[in-house]
Amino acid sequence: MDELRRIFTIIRDAFWQSDLIGRWIVIILGVLSAVSWSIMLYRGGFVNSWKNKCRAFRQLFETKGSALDLGYGLDENEGPLQAICDAGFKALREVLEISDDEYRRMLRHGVLPRTLTTAELEKIRLSMIRCSNRLRNILTEHMVWLATIVSMAPFMGLFGTVWGVMMTFVALAAGGGQRADLAQLAPGVSGALLTTVAGLLVAMPAVCGNNYIVNSMELVLSDMDSFVDDFIAQLRLEDGSVSDDGARSDEDQA
Repeated sequence: MDELRRIFTIIRDAFWQSDLIGRWIVIILGVLSAVSWSIMLYRGGFVNSWKNKCRAFRQLFETKGSALDLGYGLDENEGPLQAICDAGFKALREVLEISDDEYRRMLRHGVLPRTLTTAELEKIRLSMIRCSNRLRNILTEHMVWLATIVSMAPFMGLFGTVWGVMMTFVALAAGGGQRADLAQLAPGVSGALLTTVAGLLVAMPAVCGNNYIVNSMELVLSDMDSFVDDFIAQLRLEDGSVSDDGARSDEDQA
């Protein structure tokens, strides 16, 4: 406790020994620190939630025998992959031009009513990619501010230090050429160095948080891109041989 009190006293004295520019830089860096922590906590939790939902939906997808099997109970899931999958099913129903009963029968039996053409598969893929791009924008929202703070905080601290040291020597030069001693230099220099300390204290945790969030986002984006390819590949394997009651024809079963 005594050590913390001593550190607080040193920071307080250095702050009041700074000039007006140095004090404002420290205050701005304090605000930026609060902003960066808010972004890291909010976006970090958000990205982690998406990452877990992607993992759960990917496991569900891998347990299904067909992409069409995902259609049943799709609304019971949530997350980015569920939204992309839903966009794919909506586009699939649009290209097939089938009724509600036919659509439900298709999902129940897990077989397409007919084979999809290359153009139809491409339309479904583009619909899923458009949904993926919208989710990508949501995922990366506000991250530019965190990256800006990471880059700007050390430079603001450096500017405050250079400015404070410069003003200290300007004040000494204005003293009429008197011999300078350590007691005259110490207050101005200590106040100037405070801005560098503040800048580093803002930037260091922001760098760690930004790197962690960006890495997690890359995992989510990779899952989204690979899911689109896997879903289309599964649809491409469907031969579309279905009889009126929804089962495969006797000729295909033979």
